[in-house]
Amino acid sequence: MTYHSILQMNVSYSDLYPERRGHEVDPTILQRATGAGHPKALKVQCEKDVTYNIENMPMVQNMLTALDRAGCPVDLSRHLSCDMCQQGSGIEHAGGYDPALNQLFVCANNATSIGYVHGALVRNLIQMFDVCVNKYNHESAEHLACTEIRKANLSNCQYLVHMQQKWATVSWKKAHADCVKNTAVDYLVKTKFVKEEIAKAAVNKVFDKCYNDLEPIGRRCMDQNDIKQANSEKYLFGYHK
Repeated sequence: MTYHSILQMNVSYSDLYPERRGHEVDPTILQRATGAGHPKALKVQCEKDVTYNIENMPMVQNMLTALDRAGCPVDLSRHLSCDMCQQGSGIEHAGGYDPALNQLFVCANNATSIGYVHGALVRNLIQMFDVCVNKYNHESAEHLACTEIRKANLSNCQYLVHMQQKWATVSWKKAHADCVKNTAVDYLVKTKFVKEEIAKAAVNKVFDKCYNDLEPIGRRCMDQNDIKQANSEKYLFGYHK
């Protein structure tokens, strides 16, 4: 299946992320006059939030260590960027991974809290890890689906997060797997621009294998204790300095 056949036509990568390909978002007259919401100010705050996450958040530290041990160390000035993106609060507006530049980016105008930045960092560091350790084909719907399954499995589908989703049920039996499936499809459609029917087929095809792949976290973290435990046990997987 070719890349062009899996794309949706209603929105493009450059529409959502205009600064990814050289365009710079200019401040409005009001932003110039008051400084409020000025792109430079938002990017500075975003960079502070990224730094805080790197220095304090176990899941981010775990991923950075794993990438380093896998032979793909993250250079903060090269592989991380705070950008201005299309405004919005959806999953597609937080940030992403740019395969052309092997760079993770956070949307400075949308991810305006430490927690929001944390989610963008962890999800896209998982994609960076997958690209590092596998023969990754960015034009394969199955490869993209596997990464989205792993992102949802390792960082998106704690119970309280699941209960906020439109497909949530009060029963926890099989709920986690269902959350992972639905979240993976949602991300494929909204951040990778895959047609919904192709996204669902790809997720179903690779689900069992990718759902059971817990590297480099080693567990499905349901709460903060799990996250701290995973970081402290990373030496078991060889992911330590």
